[in-house]
Amino acid sequence: MSASAIPGLHPAPTDHAGLVAWVEQIAALTKPARVHWCDGSEAEKKAIAADLIARGTLKELDQTKRPGCYYAASDPKDVARV
Repeated sequence: MSASAIPGLHPAPTDHAGLVAWVEQIAALTKPARVHWCDGSEAEKKAIAADLIARGTLKELDQTKRPGCYYAASDPKDVARV
């Protein structure tokens, strides 16, 4: 699969040709399933957190005591822990 065929890569949300070229180069090397361009919005933050919570990677803390806070831990099988 060519980099340009990777879902999410185009259209890029920027006109910065150097950045777009770099992302295309890295995508061609790594062959991700999709590319996500971060926009830093609150909606994006909520969507990413919801996805990680659904996958069990992130745990929501008590939102009355710690609004907007989460707990994340690496996989116990992660070689860096050994």
